[in-house]
Amino acid sequence: MNRKIIIPTGYMGSGSSAVTDILREYNNLNTKNADFEYIFLHMPGGVFDLEDKLLLNNNALRSDEAIKHFRSSMQDLYSLRGWWPGNYKKYVSKNFLKILEKYIEKLKTGQFTGVWYYNEKYKGYKLYKRAIKNRILKLLGKPNSVDKFNIEYSFINEKDFYNYSCEFISDFVNELNIDEKQYVVLDQLVLPHNIYRLTKYNSIEMFPIVVERDPRDVFIMNKYIWNPAGTPVLYPLDVKEFCIQYKSMRENEKNCNDKMLRIKFEDLVFNYENSIEKIESYLGLQKENHINVKKYFNPEISKRNIQIYKQEKYKEEVAIIEKELEKYLYITDKVVLSNENPF
Repeated sequence: MNRKIIIPTGYMGSGSSAVTDILREYNNLNTKNADFEYIFLHMPGGVFDLEDKLLLNNNALRSDEAIKHFRSSMQDLYSLRGWWPGNYKKYVSKNFLKILEKYIEKLKTGQFTGVWYYNEKYKGYKLYKRAIKNRILKLLGKPNSVDKFNIEYSFINEKDFYNYSCEFISDFVNELNIDEKQYVVLDQLVLPHNIYRLTKYNSIEMFPIVVERDPRDVFIMNKYIWNPAGTPVLYPLDVKEFCIQYKSMRENEKNCNDKMLRIKFEDLVFNYENSIEKIESYLGLQKENHINVKKYFNPEISKRNIQIYKQEKYKEEVAIIEKELEKYLYITDKVVLSNENPF
């Protein structure tokens, strides 16, 4: 079966989980672990980093570091139970490390026992131990000792890299898709600014749904609600620094709107039916499969989390955002909410 991967994603605090909740209401989608974020492509040391190192900045030594860093990062995802994006042993499959090594073995051109500068960064105790050892060898008239390591290298071509990477992603999905449904939902598999990469992974059908949210609400919610509650997102709490980061983040994104569906979080609430129609049209879903309407995402409930920025006490910081991030604001004159703080 040709799997189709649906990817709810967004801009840190933009509300992409609302789309995930909506998708959970359809009976023909695999939404196993729907609240879990799958970051193995874009995380530091993930597949996209491996792609850049092997295809853009490679040599025998560089590829050894790339492969080892990638393996270590994936092993952390598998084994670290207390790490929120980890514990793949539970949330993906006990076979994850097997498909990982299968992927790495296909990527590798070869391996040998050797030494290179990356492994010779001796510090602290190891530096003194090595110096003493080599001093003794010198007094005995013997050559300095050289530590050797297993060097794994790869000079893989682009075509093979993307073919094997797509196989790895497919193997990953097959471990999750035990119910044999055609559509699989993988939350945060890619982020808006790396969706452009998917054109190279074209043997897999992926459907990103990017959720945007008014940055005024994102800033106010993060600073005054999420951060005090111990659940902040990665934005500065200074409003001017926030504007700099948010603007540069959005401007850095490559234009690939033809490869995604963009949905505004506010429209999911205020224009619910129209938004559902857009999602169904984009994914080819049928209304009759939407059997649990509003069970997981109820727009009436979500209204409490929208336009918090309109409260009088936030007006100075909001004014700065309105000036600096005007093009990203959600503008409507249809909705006027109370200034009463619902939190």
